Amino acid sequence: MTRRHVLAAFYAAALAYSAITTSALVVGMYSLHHYHTDVLVALTYLLQWPNLIVVLWLTGIPLRTKISVLGIYFGLGLLLTTFASSVYHAALLAEAMVSFIVFSPLAGVIPLLIRKLRPWLLAMVAVILFLSLGTIPLVLLKVNTNIPQAESWSLVLGIGYVALAVFVVGWMLRRNSWKLPLSALTTLLLLAILFISLHKLTIGFILIGLPSNVAQVFVVWSIFKALVHLQEREFLPSRVLHSHLSWGVLTLYLLAVVLQSRNLYGQRWWQPWAIALAYAVYLGILHVSLHRIWRARVKLPGKRLLLLRVFGAADKRESLLDWLEDTWCLVGRIDLIASTDLAVRTLGSRMLESFLLRRTDKQFLHTNTDVDQRLSHLRSELEGDARYPINSVYCYASAWRHAVEHLAPESDVVLMDLRGFTSKNQGCIFELDWIVPNLDLTRIVLLTDASTDYPTLENVVQRAWTSQPSDSPNASKMQPVLTMLNVAQRSSSNSRDLFMFLLSAAGLAEEQRRVGSVAA
Repeated sequence: MTRRHVLAAFYAAALAYSAITTSALVVGMYSLHHYHTDVLVALTYLLQWPNLIVVLWLTGIPLRTKISVLGIYFGLGLLLTTFASSVYHAALLAEAMVSFIVFSPLAGVIPLLIRKLRPWLLAMVAVILFLSLGTIPLVLLKVNTNIPQAESWSLVLGIGYVALAVFVVGWMLRRNSWKLPLSALTTLLLLAILFISLHKLTIGFILIGLPSNVAQVFVVWSIFKALVHLQEREFLPSRVLHSHLSWGVLTLYLLAVVLQSRNLYGQRWWQPWAIALAYAVYLGILHVSLHRIWRARVKLPGKRLLLLRVFGAADKRESLLDWLEDTWCLVGRIDLIASTDLAVRTLGSRMLESFLLRRTDKQFLHTNTDVDQRLSHLRSELEGDARYPINSVYCYASAWRHAVEHLAPESDVVLMDLRGFTSKNQGCIFELDWIVPNLDLTRIVLLTDASTDYPTLENVVQRAWTSQPSDSPNASKMQPVLTMLNVAQRSSSNSRDLFMFLLSAAGLAEEQRRVGSVAA
């Protein structure tokens, strides 16, 4: 039910956005009085392609469903060709409009729809916001931005200044004191002003290049830090930010279209404002709808899942996290020991910040004390998109065992992804040796496939079972059962089966804790 409500929120926001932007362009073209009805119908139809692809790819529905929806919409387009005066005219319309209305915006949007890029969106949004805040007012106010042809050396110098400014800002952020760099930049700025006042413009602009670029990079960094703050306060989860960026880029494209092609799409002064309003309405509908869902569920206790896995085979692990994000995260949080095989997929906002500052070592836990401190601050609150968080615990070899021993008992269910498991995976063997005797078997779910070494897995489980202590929660079990799900390939049915197994295990664990507390 929650998943349907969340999807409905994204669909409603997308529908409102499409209605406003389409109306702005179609009414503008209609006002020119020289377009036939079939042209307006074609424009209305084609304008929905980018919107449809964005909403389908952002909502995490199965690939088969996406293809079916796009196929149905393509079939509708074939039916609409009957509005054209002839098939030849319809072909001419398609040739004239498809590349400009469909392919051009999708060329910029499709790379943003890649799920693996979500951890980097904070930095991308910061850059886009900075550029937008600087350029959109100039365009709307019709400021002349024509730049005379520059010397090649000045272009090279400009690019070099940007790279140098990024280096300088990173160096300053890693320093304890900014007195020296600020003094140097201030000196360059004052010298630049002096030379400009003496009409030595070339020298002045060369000197002012570094301070001005450093200031711009600092603005981008400040925007990035603000987004990190919002994300950590659960106001702007990565999925919502992903949606905002994709629709935002599409909005910028439509703004450019109506501002630069007014002879084609009309000359109405309100068209750019209508497109900007469409984005504002999208933001309002989505956030209000998600907040209502969040408010109805925020007081419900979320469950906990610990994800253990064979390191490596990044595609499999990322697909599993996608499954869990679309299903389990609606009922509870996920804790996992992070490593390089999921470095991009599990990159959190703080780790991204540390990566940009080259301080990633500070995010990794070295000792048991570090682990205890980190685990006490793991996020468990419901986030703004009505999902629970994924907590990545970055551990060195000296601390990861301690993390497993403390996370597993507190979890409602432990999922072990043993696809690719062999006798060489000593880390997984340790985890099996620990969780089988120390956790109730009903709380454990094993995920396997054809690449799993089943004989080794059976031997490890049997050894762990026979060596369990007398106070093990499984000591009284006469017929122990360990839940195992074989996943041959990625499919929606496998995702559904896994979710049901996890829900069943978490429900049994909750019931056992309730019975235990009553007995106590």
